[in-house]
Amino acid sequence: MSFLGLFYNGESRKFVDYNLKFIGFTVVLCFFLTFISAQPASAQTIAVDPTSFDYSAIFVGNSSASQIFVIRNTGKGERRVIGIALTDTSNYSLNLNAGGASACGSTTPKIKKDSNCTVGVTFNPTEIGILDAILKVTSDDKDVNQFDADLTGRGITAGDTDADGMSDGWEQWIIDANPNDDINTIEDVLPDDDFDDDGVSNLNEFINGSNPINSRPDTAVLLLPVDGMTEVTLTPQLETEAFGDPEADGHFLTRWQISTDPNFADEGQLVLDLESDMYLTSIVVPDLVLYLNTEYFWRAAFSDSAGQISAWPDMPFSFTTVDVDESDSNLNGIPDNQEVACSVLFGKEEVPANTICINSAMGDGLLGLEGSTNVSSIEAYRSVDPADITDELSGFELELGLMSFKAVCDDVGDTIEVIYHLSETIPTSSRLFKWHPIDGWREHVNAEFLPDGKSVLVRITDGGNGDLDNVANGVVIDPSGVGTQLSAGGVAPIGGGGDDKYNFTCFITTARIETSITRDLFALILVLGCGIFILHKIRKRPLRL
Repeated sequence: MSFLGLFYNGESRKFVDYNLKFIGFTVVLCFFLTFISAQPASAQTIAVDPTSFDYSAIFVGNSSASQIFVIRNTGKGERRVIGIALTDTSNYSLNLNAGGASACGSTTPKIKKDSNCTVGVTFNPTEIGILDAILKVTSDDKDVNQFDADLTGRGITAGDTDADGMSDGWEQWIIDANPNDDINTIEDVLPDDDFDDDGVSNLNEFINGSNPINSRPDTAVLLLPVDGMTEVTLTPQLETEAFGDPEADGHFLTRWQISTDPNFADEGQLVLDLESDMYLTSIVVPDLVLYLNTEYFWRAAFSDSAGQISAWPDMPFSFTTVDVDESDSNLNGIPDNQEVACSVLFGKEEVPANTICINSAMGDGLLGLEGSTNVSSIEAYRSVDPADITDELSGFELELGLMSFKAVCDDVGDTIEVIYHLSETIPTSSRLFKWHPIDGWREHVNAEFLPDGKSVLVRITDGGNGDLDNVANGVVIDPSGVGTQLSAGGVAPIGGGGDDKYNFTCFITTARIETSITRDLFALILVLGCGIFILHKIRKRPLRL
């Protein structure tokens, strides 16, 4: 007999049975509590940038410039915004169509994963004094469904008692800023002084409508590429030190510029001019922007959440690009592994003038690009696999990849017309999508699918909304692709060709999002079921020793 059996008699049997049941219940309870505590904390999936904004001083009866607010979906699936509203509609007005192509358009927009929409808010004071409001954004997120952005502005009157070019109400703002200084009357506020030491005089702050009591952010400190660096890749990463601000305001935007002019005096020599609220201290220069063996100069400027902009660095950094592109040995702007004669694409038809052709990076398709109007030359043309881009195009498949080109205009600022020629018939449900390093995927607003069913005409203005470099410099860069709509199951329509790997990934991603709650519920039921089974066995079968 075992040691335990010596104590296992009539009374002790009841004691042991009872304790075994208690132990079983405790095990189940521990499993349950462990499961609950292991669940990830609720994450806010809707965010608004900026989180606050100061409209400075505006004359009563006048309106400020519209401030753009970006509403982002940072979650794992599509979100519906169910309300966008202002707490003060007397002194503030909401514009749902501000921000161009990314405008929300309504108070209940649907925002896809990793996407955003924009609204504009204008300050139009009806009375004097500090006027606060809140921009409230609510969504269908069951965990954290509301996000607030704080707004403030000052209504002032137009009187100028001391005739110094600044209104009395505006000067009072400076007087009230620090009760302990020597500025106590409007006569103490001098036009040539700089109260907030931001490099802008009081008078110019008044004229510009900027905040006279909020300093500008610290000047950006440039890091990489280091000044004078050579053999730099054609897609380098620009990097600065961390953002700093005297009032500890938030980092709202960064403006990145690259030029061949060290003084940045000639706008025609700018090759890149981008603003981003996502790439704040580093950004990768997009493909096709830079030329081989060329010296460039770069700089960055910060904007804070109060609307103040830092000074540019005293001296930009320079770098020189590599002189060899291993993917394009003959330097004709086409990757060696994508070169093909246009006669292969057009067959017996006459090849249009000013046309170059390539093999698609996906499948066996062929792609042609015709410089139709205001295009003096096409300097580069290539096909890019969408898998090489971090942003995912939701609901559509680029069966022939992304088509990226660099064209020289006849004149700076021209609106050019190019025609994409495809070897495959384009399904009627297709659309032309553009990819931008700042805005991500957007439907091309100036695209026309032509009657032959195999070509698309695109209009882009140099320096306009569709030009990737955002500079009117005589060069247009555009990465676009024809997207075929996916069916509900995540597979391209029959006859669309399709890439099995891409479709499978889309299916898995969709399934993962839609079944996350079901998976957690199943795990909980499984744990409870196991516990009930153990208790049942303990009750039915006494312990044998």
